[in-house]
Amino acid sequence: MADGRIYTDLDWADYRALITSYCDLYSTVVDQITCASVVVGNTAVIGGTTFTAAAAEDQTARKFDQSGTDAETAVSLVSCVNNATYGVSGIIASSASNVVSLTRAVTGVRNIIVASATMTLTYDIGLGDNDTLLEALFDAAKRKADGYLNNPFEVLQPSIVFSSVVENDYITVNNRTYTAKETADEDELYFALGASDTEAAENFCTYVNSTTLGGSFGVVGVAGVLATNTDGTVVLTRRQGYANSKLIEVYSSDEDTLMVRQVRTQIDIPESVVQWIMQFIKRHFVNRDAAIQSSISGKQMTMWLSMKSEEAGLIDNYDLISMWRLSPGFG
Repeated sequence: MADGRIYTDLDWADYRALITSYCDLYSTVVDQITCASVVVGNTAVIGGTTFTAAAAEDQTARKFDQSGTDAETAVSLVSCVNNATYGVSGIIASSASNVVSLTRAVTGVRNIIVASATMTLTYDIGLGDNDTLLEALFDAAKRKADGYLNNPFEVLQPSIVFSSVVENDYITVNNRTYTAKETADEDELYFALGASDTEAAENFCTYVNSTTLGGSFGVVGVAGVLATNTDGTVVLTRRQGYANSKLIEVYSSDEDTLMVRQVRTQIDIPESVVQWIMQFIKRHFVNRDAAIQSSISGKQMTMWLSMKSEEAGLIDNYDLISMWRLSPGFG
């Protein structure tokens, strides 16, 4: 069976720093700036502080000297960054040849750096011997979540294109009908046409999103539905907490002026699923002595983790993500 959305969409490179932090591993973050033929006026912005290349060094003005070799330029930039008053707090800069390394001990938060084209950037976190294990746990957690949830995280998302809408055109969303009128009447669910289709669409969205009670219909808005308008095209999405409710049913009085389409759309992997994965990794990492044999690696490591986790009593609880489960079958 092919890997699911969780396994394919959540990439180790994107979550490595977060996992490190979640497991309370204080690792070394190193950003590197490589100087290559830096010219006057080039800049490096480090943690919001701008350093500018100049013909001579002036640390008080945050100017570093680019007049020498690339290696000398790197040394000058290091001096500016490390200045106690005008440098960058909490960062230690060093250089080797033409490469400047910016280091601090953190839980995986990278320095925010922007640099001119003559200074290229790289980034890394040193995790020591834990890197391989954490990545194996990350892969195992993703596959477990995919296997349990069996969820492609896709929805049928209705869109409505407003095109020369006229009075008495109407749209019905989950059995609630909104009618275009010259004059708005919230109690009767009449939304104003306005001066353009975009304005009419915005007025329609206001009603769908309303939490007002009262009037002939009791409630103005549609429970669990969020309407957004972009240049006269309205997209209806399910609000958080309504993901497993019925489809949003939409139809209109005239497909020429109010064209309705259902589009299959992928949604983001929910934060609760990511949180479950983090908890899985930390729980198994903390109990790694009961689950790891140093001679095992690769796919065998994942199998070994599964077997030893059961022996150690690390039975996984899916309550946090059970709301996202589809076609559970035999549980």
